[in-house]
Amino acid sequence: LALYDASGNEVAFGDDFKCSVDPVVYYEAPADGEYVLEIKDALYRGREDFVYRIAVGEVPFVTGIFPMGAREGESGPVEIRGWNLTQARFTPEVGAGAGIQEVALPGTGVGWNGLPFAVDALPECGEQEPNNDVGSAQRVMVPVVVNGRIGETGDWDVYRIAGRAGAEIIAGVWARRLNSPMDSVVKFLAPNGKEMSSNDDNEDRGQGLETHHADSRLKLRIPANGTYYLRVGDTQRHGGEEYAYRLRVSQPEPDFGLRVVPSSVNGRAGASVPLTVYALRRDGFSGSIDLSLKDPPAGFRLSGGKIPAGEDKLRLTLTMPDAPSPLPVRLEMEGRATIQ
Repeated sequence: LALYDASGNEVAFGDDFKCSVDPVVYYEAPADGEYVLEIKDALYRGREDFVYRIAVGEVPFVTGIFPMGAREGESGPVEIRGWNLTQARFTPEVGAGAGIQEVALPGTGVGWNGLPFAVDALPECGEQEPNNDVGSAQRVMVPVVVNGRIGETGDWDVYRIAGRAGAEIIAGVWARRLNSPMDSVVKFLAPNGKEMSSNDDNEDRGQGLETHHADSRLKLRIPANGTYYLRVGDTQRHGGEEYAYRLRVSQPEPDFGLRVVPSSVNGRAGASVPLTVYALRRDGFSGSIDLSLKDPPAGFRLSGGKIPAGEDKLRLTLTMPDAPSPLPVRLEMEGRATIQ
């Protein structure tokens, strides 16, 4: 997107918006007059399927919220930042179940102004400044989700936890995956303040490449009883009101997710088509996973529906019913496993 004034001068430009390739431009016009909005493909391509929808006007647009999530069943008001807003807070409408949901300021529509909102089962608390070093570290009880901000350039947030010898701890930052510009780093410090472990980027196989896997995650075992520290900051030493994050600290929670490739299939009546199912294993889970179709219409069958222990993918076949369907059919796959 590019915006030009009546003299042909470019006054605003956008190639993307945060982690989305769809651009957003907001511009405060210094004077009345005619402006020209230009839309083109970033690589100068074009085809009949290069379609788009654009919203233009003095419309409300939310650029960020804080906190960026809530405990399941306890969603409350969040602060909002943006353009053409008539309120400073709103309460997101959150559905049941943990995970990332999409919410929107009432009246703006989820489709073009939707915001990711994390819902978790753990207790939550807010960051309390000053907590910039070991001496002023904020005490938190594990398990917990801390909603914080890297409020200014060079800011660090430090949290104090009680460690038990042999206990395993997972400390993960959710920021870029929730539309925060923060490129996080998390460090684990010994009782004497010496760094024991750190992480900058962690690959989340359930996410695409748009976030550049910039969120951090540590998994470690506590060596001895004592007080330990978690230090959170921005790798680039940037900061500001929009540099929000959620720090999740807990014991390992073995689990898995599933992804099916391709995401849609075409097949003749009675034919079989190949599928590949990928297991996204989390926190050390390595057991077998039984796969099945969840409440499928009559006639659909899976063959070879079990991902072996230690394996990350399985190739299987989906058999179609003998009679064709006049309309597309939505199928859901379900995985079951025993953990501990």
